[in-house]
Parts: sequence; structure tokens; C-alpha cells
Amino acid sequence: MPDLKDSLDIIASIITILGVPAGIYVYYSNKKKERKQKELDVYDSLDDKYIDFLNLCIEHPDLKISITNKAGIDNLSKTQRYQSLLIYEILISLLERSDILYRDQSNEVKKRQFKGWESYKRDWMKTKSFREAWTLLGEQYEDTFVESMNTLSRQYSG
Repeated sequence: MPDLKDSLDIIASIITILGVPAGIYVYYSNKKKERKQKELDVYDSLDDKYIDFLNLCIEHPDLKISITNKAGIDNLSKTQRYQSLLIYEILISLLERSDILYRDQSNEVKKRQFKGWESYKRDWMKTKSFREAWTLLGEQYEDTFVESMNTLSRQYSG
């Protein structure tokens, strides 16, 4: 009987020795998957919000809210200016959210996402109507975001 007990002890030791690293591997593998899923969820959420914004622009073509529209809001009626400012406020909030979520990330995926949102900020800031909306609405946002947007505004005003 001692041989069976010794054999079982050896088998139990081997299982323990192999099981602990396997458990650690599974744990970290699951954590990595969770992190990736969270990144995708953030991306999907921002993407969905941007698509909602674009749909608002499509629903209100009379407001001429577009990256390609270089005109200001002066040629709009009072009601249209108000609607335009509200839609731009949605966009600015979305840009701020992307800035806060992606700005200081070390992860390569997040860095690439941040570059894309930075490009959106520059493209929108090139339009006169967006700069006008930013001038009216901009100071209510997070400080670092305001600073970066003001820098872009100065760069494209002129």
C-alpha cells in the first residue's frame, strides 16, 4: 500500500505544480480578454454616438452642419442658429468624452483611437460654424480639452 500512497502523493504534487501556473495563465488570459472587450465597448459607444450625431445632421440639412461647409451660422435664422448650436454642443461633448477616454493611454489601440478623434477635432475646427459654436460653448468643458480646442481654434481662425 505504501507504493500506491507514494504514487498518489507524487501525482497530487504534479497536479498542484501544473495547476497553479495553469490557473494563473487562465486568470490573466481572462483579464486580457475583459480589457479588450472594455476597449471595444468604449469604441462602439463613441462610434454609436458619432453616428447619432451624423444622423442629426442628416435630419437637419437646412442647418448645413458638415465638415465640408465652410460658412458660418450668420446666414441661418434665429431658430436654425439655436438648433445648430445644440447639435454642435452634442458634437463637442462627444469630442470631449473621446479626449478624456483616450488622451493618456499607453495601449496602442487607444493611441490609434485618440489620433482618429484628434483628426475629427481638427477637421471640425476648420469650419467657421464649428469655431463660432466653440466660442459660445467651449468654456464649460474639462480644462485640458478646452486648452487643446482653444489651441486648434487659434490655429484655424484667421
